[in-house]
Amino acid sequence: MYEFCAALVRIYYKIFFRSRIFGAENVPKDGGMLICVNHLSNNDAVLVGSNVPRRLRFMAKKELFSVPLLNILVKGLGAFPIDRSVSDIGAVRTALSILKSGGALMIFPEGRRNKEFLPEKVLPGAATIAYKANVPILPAYIDGKYRLFGRTDVYFGKPVSPEEIGEMLKNAALDPKTKNLTVSNFLYGIIKGSQERLES
Repeated sequence: MYEFCAALVRIYYKIFFRSRIFGAENVPKDGGMLICVNHLSNNDAVLVGSNVPRRLRFMAKKELFSVPLLNILVKGLGAFPIDRSVSDIGAVRTALSILKSGGALMIFPEGRRNKEFLPEKVLPGAATIAYKANVPILPAYIDGKYRLFGRTDVYFGKPVSPEEIGEMLKNAALDPKTKNLTVSNFLYGIIKGSQERLES
């Protein structure tokens, strides 16, 4: 049923938003992985998730789980709540558990929707989660505005190994004043780079 619904979703986005997928061969078929994606719209999780050939889990703002019927849908899609107003340790523990058990988890490092993807809007936490879970980050970049019969593309970059993430975090820790900025720039670079490398 999940695969059937995902196929219908792919058809929907191809018809109405002329979606194209690049770098699908970069998506690991098994093992834990953290997909990091820029966040343009509420469509993002559905578009990206339907083009990953395995079940995904993802964080969703807790407010969605208080809406009748919608809460059933988001739970059915594999979402779990995160409270964006605080440091939600429970959500982080759930994320680590999913990844350590070999699951695939999608995160929007910006934490909220932004019309423009900028380094200063990227939060550093995703890198730490991937490193603690010892899983690669699969970067993905969405390019488009979900305009009807416009063009919306998804670029999957090559996975970034836990070793590379750990080295970056180690170097960032040498300068506490700019640590978060260094990690944010790293995440921004691999996500935006997904498009730039595939188009070059």
